[in-house]
Amino acid sequence: MDQNNITLFVRGFGTNNIKTNDSYANILIVLNQNPKNNVEYFDYSPDEDIVKVYKRLCKVLKDGQYTHLIGHSLGGGLVMRYIYDYPREISKYRHVILLMPLLYKIPSNNFLLNIPFLKNIPLPNAFFLASSKAYKTGNIINDGFKLTKFQQVAGMYNEIMLDPDVFVDTLNENRSNTVLFYAKEERYNQIPKDVLNKINNKVYINGLHESFNSLDTVKDFFEIFLPFFDD
Repeated sequence: MDQNNITLFVRGFGTNNIKTNDSYANILIVLNQNPKNNVEYFDYSPDEDIVKVYKRLCKVLKDGQYTHLIGHSLGGGLVMRYIYDYPREISKYRHVILLMPLLYKIPSNNFLLNIPFLKNIPLPNAFFLASSKAYKTGNIINDGFKLTKFQQVAGMYNEIMLDPDVFVDTLNENRSNTVLFYAKEERYNQIPKDVLNKINNKVYINGLHESFNSLDTVKDFFEIFLPFFDD
């Protein structure tokens, strides 16, 4: 690695700032152990209109000089849309990592997220973002109980996400710098095997949706993750 890495990290739905001791603390700490890594964080409120979030992200990416781009969960879905909308821009990155991204529209969610009153009812994060489904050491004690609406996720499904054949073809169009990370025990952003099998550049990670937070999978995760920042 002969020059500094400047990474933009696009967070997932309902998570906190990467600079605090939250879901992404391990990633920040490990990357920053190398002085040539610099991580910037793309933040947004869970109540912000997702289309406006996406437009703001596009501006940040076009104005920035990033070498690496990471999108986790819903953030990975936003990055996927950027890859689709601006394919020529993607070649400037050394690596684009879709980290357990929200790509596949589950049919039952399509129905639920279009019920007007449901998507506008504030519910505790633990109700639909249970930490026990995110990482092995997650449980009710470290669940988040801040009230959050489904409205942003509904907007993601209806306005941002692509159909499976479209995102698969987009990922496979000569994008050697773009890789899909998929958790072997994924419980949030599940992608059917027949769709996964069509994606060329992917790696499977042991553990759940936030495998970088579990003691039994964090070592495996970083053994695969870190080499993308060493070239």
